[in-house]
Amino acid sequence: MSGCLAGRFSRLLIKGKDKEALEWLEFLKSCFADVYVEIMRSKIAVASEIEPKQIALAKKAGVKIVATVDAHYLDKADYKIQEIAWCISDGRKLSDPERRQYPSTEFYVKSGEEMAELFADLPEAVSNTLEVADKVEIYPIEYQRIQPKYDPN
Repeated sequence: MSGCLAGRFSRLLIKGKDKEALEWLEFLKSCFADVYVEIMRSKIAVASEIEPKQIALAKKAGVKIVATVDAHYLDKADYKIQEIAWCISDGRKLSDPERRQYPSTEFYVKSGEEMAELFADLPEAVSNTLEVADKVEIYPIEYQRIQPKYDPN
């Protein structure tokens, strides 16, 4: 996966370094059996601006695109909880206009139906995302509780 907007591929595109971004994809292809370019739709202007380049370079490099969103919380309504947590972390108040906040409320885990609607113009990106999911190895994450050892002496 090429990564989010903070990833190398997207950062190169944002800086207008398309040739280097293509070289990065080629490098990834030399390292990994499967490489995918993430197309993220979270109502961030710069993501929309670089999307045509992402798609074009994916085609040029011969890699598939996948539909993703930048998910930081589970439900759409949870955006406020995220902002409260940031305020606590940063020592700010919700009323502070300088506080950290997302540019939209779209950073939640979307349903399959929402993703299909969001990427109606790129149905292959949605099906390729399912392809990636099918490649993920399932393994149990249950484990026995580990108790600390305490020596009262």
